[in-house]
Amino acid sequence: MPGDPFYAASMGLSSSATPDSHFLYFYEQFIDWVTKLLQGDFGWSFLFNRPVATILFPALKNSFFLVMIGLAVTLSCSYGLSILAALYRESFLSKIINAFTLLSISVPTFWLCILFLSLYLKAITFSAEAQILNSTFEINSLFAILIFALTHIGIFTHHFKTQLDSTLRENYIKTAKAKGARRLQILMNHATLPSLFPFLGMMSITLGQIFSGQLVIEIIFDYPGMGSLIMDSIMNNDIPLASSSVLMMILAALFASFLLTITEHFILPYHHLALEKNHAI
Repeated sequence: MPGDPFYAASMGLSSSATPDSHFLYFYEQFIDWVTKLLQGDFGWSFLFNRPVATILFPALKNSFFLVMIGLAVTLSCSYGLSILAALYRESFLSKIINAFTLLSISVPTFWLCILFLSLYLKAITFSAEAQILNSTFEINSLFAILIFALTHIGIFTHHFKTQLDSTLRENYIKTAKAKGARRLQILMNHATLPSLFPFLGMMSITLGQIFSGQLVIEIIFDYPGMGSLIMDSIMNNDIPLASSSVLMMILAALFASFLLTITEHFILPYHHLALEKNHAI
């Protein structure tokens, strides 16, 4: 990112950013930046002419809302589709789910966003309430959550269905079938929990893809989150805001990965218990 924050500050420097600080050694500037960062001082935004923290945290809150709601919808749909695909294997429904999964994985996020925007704009031209519905926060949020879910349902469904298929080939599953257990009962009672633990490991690996896709969605739909904030700060050469925004996204991804690791740690005893119970059938 080219540019100099001392000359990009067309709105004026903050009281702490004196011209003398421009001539400090690099390590002195870095130590000063880290010290202020630990104190909650993220610097001064040249674009908005106010502290970065007052801009950063509302946008982070909106992005957190989008990711949480989007993940809830994605995981619910992925679980249901995986169970249906495993329950009706080699059926027409299973083929439809596989085709939808492949389409969800293959279609680029930005293309799907543009498609939905085009359809929405065409729809509101025939609506008498076009001016009321145009560019509202609720509409942007709805489309952002919908696109987030559609672009991640495929990969989650594929991985969880693969784990279910692998679990259904275990010997204890064959024993349960021989004892007369129904397929749905086998899936819910014997296959779901053993398949969940590897699925969480996959989720921790794809966190980077999840966050990067979220940023693209926010930018295209003008959602007031971290994606739009990063784009605006970069386009206007607001280096303090851009660097702080990227740093917060990295920390958020690391924190989410840490939470998934902790979740795996707590689920692991239940995973082993389920395996022992199933092998005792």
